[in-house]
Amino acid sequence: MRQGLKIIDGDRHVIEPIGLWRDYLGPTYRDQAPYYADLQRANAAPQDAGLAPEMCVNGQPIMNLSASARRAVAAGAAPRHAVLMASQTPQGHLDSMDRCGIDAAVLFPTYGSYLVSIDSMDSSLAHAFGRAYND
Repeated sequence: MRQGLKIIDGDRHVIEPIGLWRDYLGPTYRDQAPYYADLQRANAAPQDAGLAPEMCVNGQPIMNLSASARRAVAAGAAPRHAVLMASQTPQGHLDSMDRCGIDAAVLFPTYGSYLVSIDSMDSSLAHAFGRAYND
């Protein structure tokens, strides 16, 4: 609470731990669990290597970002890396909210939103991702 006012964060995001997909996907889909690609692949420019992990499913990135967009995302995330990683846990969110004086927050998925919005994805796989996320 700040100056007698309750503060509500209306746009707080969960950074889903990458292991949740393997842990919660059913056995039929476990081999299609999302993973982080190595950005030092052949088509990555040297200045882009290692900036930010890129989540992939079946060899394809879930977000089609240009090199400049990837640099912008990484530049914005770099100063907040510890806070972003802490947002993988409930306690990390609560600690951050306490530091900022936030009393309540609305949580949204991050990568989970992108996974279920891939138009070319088989609907049963999208359903499995949704179930894994909710479980």
